[in-house]
Amino acid sequence: MTASPVVGEQGGPASDVLLSDGSIAAIRPLRPGDRAAVEALHEGISAASTRYRFFTTGRATGVKYVDHLYSDASAEIALVALVGGRVVALATAERIDATSAEVAFLVADELHGHGLGSLLLEHLAATGRDRGISRFVAEILTDNTAMAEVFVTAGFEIERDTAHGVTEVEMSTAASATAVAAADARECTSQARSLAGLMRPQRVAVVGVRRDGSGTGAAVLASIRTGGFTGDVVVVHPDAGPARPRVAGAPAYAHLVDVPGHVDLVVVAVPARRVLGVVADAALAGAGTVVVVSSGFAETGAEGERRQRDLVRLARDHDLRLVGPHSLGVQVNDPCTRLNATVSDLVPRPEGLALASQSHGVGVALLETALRTGLGLRTFVSLGTKADVSGNDLLAAWLDDPTVTAAGLYLESFGNAPKLARLARRFSERKPLLVVVGGRSVHDRRGGAAPTGASAPSAVAVDALFGHSGIIACRDVPELAETALVLAEQPRPAGRRLAVLSNAGGPGVLGADAAVAAGLVVPPLSEGLRARLAGLVPEPARPDNPVDVGAATTPHSLEQAADALLGSGSRRRSRSPTPS
Repeated sequence: MTASPVVGEQGGPASDVLLSDGSIAAIRPLRPGDRAAVEALHEGISAASTRYRFFTTGRATGVKYVDHLYSDASAEIALVALVGGRVVALATAERIDATSAEVAFLVADELHGHGLGSLLLEHLAATGRDRGISRFVAEILTDNTAMAEVFVTAGFEIERDTAHGVTEVEMSTAASATAVAAADARECTSQARSLAGLMRPQRVAVVGVRRDGSGTGAAVLASIRTGGFTGDVVVVHPDAGPARPRVAGAPAYAHLVDVPGHVDLVVVAVPARRVLGVVADAALAGAGTVVVVSSGFAETGAEGERRQRDLVRLARDHDLRLVGPHSLGVQVNDPCTRLNATVSDLVPRPEGLALASQSHGVGVALLETALRTGLGLRTFVSLGTKADVSGNDLLAAWLDDPTVTAAGLYLESFGNAPKLARLARRFSERKPLLVVVGGRSVHDRRGGAAPTGASAPSAVAVDALFGHSGIIACRDVPELAETALVLAEQPRPAGRRLAVLSNAGGPGVLGADAAVAAGLVVPPLSEGLRARLAGLVPEPARPDNPVDVGAATTPHSLEQAADALLGSGSRRRSRSPTPS
């Protein structure tokens, strides 16, 4: 956010945000040209909302406040939220002294309960910190429980005092760990709802299918149909109509707005110069997500970057999520969906691993490796140039998805690295997260950007992020697949206690050292367990943990020793760290 006076600016940075229902809004500083829209916002709210904001039901108070906003004594900070280009909310901070400001909020009635108050409070606090404001105060009518809840659930440190029907709230603007975690949790919920059309599509449209069956669009359509998609698939073709109602065997329509019912996912495979028009059609049709397979955007240089910016702005202004451009496509291997909307016929078996790749070629390699190793997938997303949907967005959406048991990412750039670190830590506390980063070597960085147009992060930055966030680092695609296969097929240990069994002392000791260094516990064995091992293995070299059964042991004796160790805690659970 800019630190200059808010009223009187000709512009100001806008931040795209997700509301609690997954729809998109933009938050930015108030501008001179917003006056009529802000007046309309005040005029359009109910008497109850007017009372909650101004402690009176008279409309004149709202008119006077807009005059104040555009006067020389305007608020220190004034932010507006826009949905579909319309001003739907206003948040202000009026400075009280050098370090304090009084905050107030107004949200259009139809958007109550969509999380706008929380988002505006976060942005106000961030701007306030930049301007030296460390404390916010607010006066709330005691029956305005929704506004009180905004402050309580935001995660900031607050104090409250209620008297004569009014609650005074004092809030620190410091971005505490609790406040950041609360914001991230809200975003995870919003991302899951925003990307529902990508994760669970029921109707898919393909744009760019040639009637002769050639080209990328036809390949995607063939993959969808042969993959056994359980939903509806249609084609959008300019020549479609009553006389030519089908293309390549699928129902065809001239425009997306002509398709009956809601379209969850649109796959676009037309030349780059036509993509913007297709996305505009998707926006008018109210589609959920667009996957742009077409290339010719940020990966091609300045003109492509401009084209991509226009594409993203159009999508976000119309509440449309965008995967790509330069994407391989997406797969949803849920047995209830079975969608292969890619140019590839490589479809691994259904399982719980979610994968995303920033590289087209690495995406193909991931699918090939998964098929070769028997690794199952729940979801595959080819991110391409990451114009909108990123690895961060997918991690947030996958976090609470019970069908996703682990995730793997191939990245060539981090984007918002601090957010990735936070989301990765949150994700890895629940599910394994494997990451391969391309372009870490000095040679690769000197070689320039990746094919997707991304600038590779340094090896030092990668190692620091991984070490902080609990990511399982993999060197390449085969290692990611092999690690994921182990995680998928082996159950998680019930605890940290570990027994080390070997037929030589040195390897056993080294294994125990490595386990302890990784935070595991290698406890001594109980007398009873040592006695059982002594009876199973002739003259064990070391019947304690680590257990050395000696080089002369037989396979059968080794198996019996392993069974004794594995079963040691199954008959009696104890608080003691000593296996019995």
